[in-house]
Amino acid sequence: MPDRLDDIYTSLKRGSQKYMVEIDMDGRIIGYSADALGLLGYTKAEMEELTVFDLVTDLELLMESFEKRPKAKQEYDITIIAKSGKKIPVKVNPEVILKNKEIDTIKCHFRLKS
Repeated sequence: MPDRLDDIYTSLKRGSQKYMVEIDMDGRIIGYSADALGLLGYTKAEMEELTVFDLVTDLELLMESFEKRPKAKQEYDITIIAKSGKKIPVKVNPEVILKNKEIDTIKCHFRLKS
């Protein structure tokens, strides 16, 4: 039962985070929230041309941590880069989306670091 409650809490917490970017396994951005678009300063057309490699400065560190504990509920400190070049420190909660028991996409729910 505690695992189920933890899952519910995590879902509610993630649902309350207004910033979200979804990436496919090639790093392409395939979805995003309007708030994330506004924070980053890109147009929809520009965002659809970007990859996660364009947005995250410390992606290698994030992926290394994520690969070690992919099923653990983790929050990672990373820095994203806005269109203006401004570096924005955030906390990200990656949510793995499976399709046929394989990783299909990753939804990255994030919030500004306080």
